[in-house]
Amino acid sequence: MKLLSPIAITAILGALGLLFALGYKQGHDAAEEQHNRQQAELIAQRETQLREQYQHQIAVGALTVRELRAEKAAIAHRANQLEERIAYVTEHYRPAPDSAPEPRPDCVFTRGFVGLYNSAISPAGVSAAGAAPGADGAPGTAASAAADPLGISGVRQPDILNHIVGYGSRCQQIEAQLNALIDHLNRIQEPE
Repeated sequence: MKLLSPIAITAILGALGLLFALGYKQGHDAAEEQHNRQQAELIAQRETQLREQYQHQIAVGALTVRELRAEKAAIAHRANQLEERIAYVTEHYRPAPDSAPEPRPDCVFTRGFVGLYNSAISPAGVSAAGAAPGADGAPGTAASAAADPLGISGVRQPDILNHIVGYGSRCQQIEAQLNALIDHLNRIQEPE
């Protein structure tokens, strides 16, 4: 058996090292390529999921807006219908079930009544005496209302009904918006 020279052994070991390095590099490159492909697939899947979620949220948002607009239109329509009936129910009354309608007697609202009414719906801007300045429709100032809370305010039944129709309509719209927001959030969280 012939022994190899140290130069030959070094050359063989170098060649083996080179082959090992090439094999390692090829294996590493193949593994890295496979990893990059898998990452790209995961990114593409996540992008698709996010796009679907976004489209779902857009569709839910559009549905919520349509429903809210329809509800607000219905509220406005009901308010208009009520406003049309105000004159009918405030100009005449029937003293007995079988009698003919007669002109309604005056209904007097005092400044104190109007002040309390205004305080009940909006505490901001109410004076210490409980009368809102200028809010009762009567001439004068808050001081004159406070000085004579039993004075006639000038507010009539139709004024009160007009106000409550508008106020009720605003309250219903706020409630509709809140309900629409709750529905919207629930729908977004639902699976598609």
